[in-house]
Amino acid sequence: MSVLFAGIHVLYDVFTGTSIRKQALRAGVAVWLGALLVPARADDHHLCDAATTPPVEAIRACTALLDGGIDASSAPDVYLNRGNAHARMGDMTSAASDYDAAINRRPDFVAAYKNRGITRLVSGNLEGALSDFGQGLKLSKNAPEFYDLRGQSLNTMGEFERAVQDFNKALAADPTLVNAHQNRAYAFLHMRQTDKALADYSAVIRSAPQDPKGYLGRATVFMDSAAFDSAIRDLDKARSLDPKNAATLSIRGEAKRLKGDLTGALADHTEAIRLAPDQDSVYINRSLVYRDKRDYEKAQADLAEAILRNPKSDLAYADRGEIWQLKGDYDRSMSDLEKATALNPKSPVALTLLGDTLRYKGELDHALDAYNAATRAVSDYVAAYTGRGLVYEKKQDFAAARAEFEKALKLPSDADAEKAKPAQALARDGLANITQELARIENEKAVEAQAAAAEAAGRTKSEQGAVLAEAKARDAEAKARDAEAKLREAELQQAAAQTGAMKAEARAKALEATVKAQEAEAEERISQAEKRAKQLEAQIAAANAPAPLPDQGRRVALVIGNSTYQSVPLLPNPQKDAEAVAQSLRDAGFNSVSLVENATLSQMKKALRAFQEIADDADWAMVYYAGHGIEISGQNYLIPTDARLQSDRDADDESVSLRYVLDRIHNARKLRMVILDACRENPFQGMMKREIASRAVARGLAPYEPRVANEMVVYAAKDGEQAADGNSSGHSPFAEALISRMTTPRVEINKVFRLVTSDVLTATGNRQQPFVYGSTPGEEDFYFKTK
Repeated sequence: MSVLFAGIHVLYDVFTGTSIRKQALRAGVAVWLGALLVPARADDHHLCDAATTPPVEAIRACTALLDGGIDASSAPDVYLNRGNAHARMGDMTSAASDYDAAINRRPDFVAAYKNRGITRLVSGNLEGALSDFGQGLKLSKNAPEFYDLRGQSLNTMGEFERAVQDFNKALAADPTLVNAHQNRAYAFLHMRQTDKALADYSAVIRSAPQDPKGYLGRATVFMDSAAFDSAIRDLDKARSLDPKNAATLSIRGEAKRLKGDLTGALADHTEAIRLAPDQDSVYINRSLVYRDKRDYEKAQADLAEAILRNPKSDLAYADRGEIWQLKGDYDRSMSDLEKATALNPKSPVALTLLGDTLRYKGELDHALDAYNAATRAVSDYVAAYTGRGLVYEKKQDFAAARAEFEKALKLPSDADAEKAKPAQALARDGLANITQELARIENEKAVEAQAAAAEAAGRTKSEQGAVLAEAKARDAEAKARDAEAKLREAELQQAAAQTGAMKAEARAKALEATVKAQEAEAEERISQAEKRAKQLEAQIAAANAPAPLPDQGRRVALVIGNSTYQSVPLLPNPQKDAEAVAQSLRDAGFNSVSLVENATLSQMKKALRAFQEIADDADWAMVYYAGHGIEISGQNYLIPTDARLQSDRDADDESVSLRYVLDRIHNARKLRMVILDACRENPFQGMMKREIASRAVARGLAPYEPRVANEMVVYAAKDGEQAADGNSSGHSPFAEALISRMTTPRVEINKVFRLVTSDVLTATGNRQQPFVYGSTPGEEDFYFKTK
């Protein structure tokens, strides 16, 4: 979260005495001279009164006048001037005390209320400031500058609609009041009314074309709308008017960063720090460049400098919380983000980042609370709606998740574009995931229905066979009855008279012809039934025929197997596991499979850097690692064969983090996958010294929460659990299951890993449960082996 508004909304420069002196010194120096009880230096009156007097000398002169027993009617003016000098030195406590004294001695002292209100505003006593400016309005009969000052207090409180009402009254009374235009623009910008903000800042520029503040303010509006070239033009103009203004350089650096020019941004921020090394904002803005360059250590160093200079900077704590989040240290992330939200309970960025961290930790209900607070603070903050959708998706409440993602996509993306556009991309992926998941559920139902239909069809065919057999039996029975009837008829004919013999013979022939006709009809019925059965079988076969699978694109893999460690005992299986997995991937049709065995740190990093170039041009990029892996304070590390790990400090220098691996495959177009068979018992734990008190070496690996929809991380054993290496003659239980399942044709990869999980649970007696973090993108299905 960058600092764009520092110095953009303006307070009256009252502490120099330039606008207050005309009202303050009503009694005049002549009255003071006549009223002195103790002689003072002749020039003390002038030094106390003059705006150009150095504040230390002004305080001395005013104090001398007060100690000398100045006339009671003039004392309030002297207290006011001394208060102004204290304020110019930054001593707001002493300034407020002097303003109190002035008001106590002159209760209708408009200038003292005004200056005390400003002191309270600067010190964070916002209710006190509102009270003083309200009293000033009553005493001054609604002077426009008091409306402007009260509006500034409301701006600081986040009460932007009320602030705009005060600025409108100020400008109605005095349309030339530049400060009111500038401060109203600040309110409009926070209310997402960018057109009105631009109009006000343009009015400031027309009124004061040589004042850089108008250009600075308008640049922030352009940046919020992603119009970075226009912002840089305004910032170049502001810098030409005030070349030593660090804020201008820092804001221009932020514009360049958002445009993608990290080199130019870093140069501007570094120069801004040289010009203003005591300002927290310049360090905060430079940290964002280091964050984007994924140099998290330098980003954190800058944020530590910002907090050192301003311990109440909610921006610094929020940004550092995000860096901890990116490094996978969710406990530290939450600590910083809770500080940020305590300092600024209405910061949508800090609240949303807190929701993200809680979601990564699995605290879904608390994450929802944070996202809800963010949308209450800013009703159209896109990232909060996306975060809420991701929580509901995790809860399997797909209807609620869909509603949140659709809301995120309907909101404008030009406000807070840096956060809104990635959040909307995640929302689109979330909708695709939901569609895919619902389609998968429906497909499973359809497959089950199809199987039931096939089974029913099989039963129908059997029933048809039984019917045909029964028909044949009936026909045979009919033939037998006919034959028997024929025999009886013949016997009757033999007993008949000779004259009837010829008639009986004719009847017998007729009966014989009838029997033959019936036999032919039965055979025809059997033939038709068999033909219908064959047609039904063909229809069932056609319905069950698999549809052609989509093209899987260019698929590449890096396979690493570390068995022979230099400082700890041999792991028998990772090398064999890696070789088998690599061969299985080649058999499955992967375009490129690189195998690295027993790699040292330099060899692992060299292989990963080389693989990055291959992955940049791939649709799938997959890394499989078998060997030792450990977790330290929420960060997962893959251990090279030459690691010694004598201290927890050594992990960053002697091993490869999971984050480093994922960064190497970040540019794969469709799917990025890391499979870790690395949750074995940690042999380094007993010999590892804990030199950093806050770092804990834990059992198994830490959970991982993918940040994009096309990222999958698969563990051989669920976070916090250990994986078995298997016996020395075969493979680990996980590798055995993976090799078997990934070579089965036409099985979608999500189902592959469900089957692998089932196989490993069975093989280990439920002692080891593989786990998948993340999911495939929703647009298409993915298969290891297509045929």
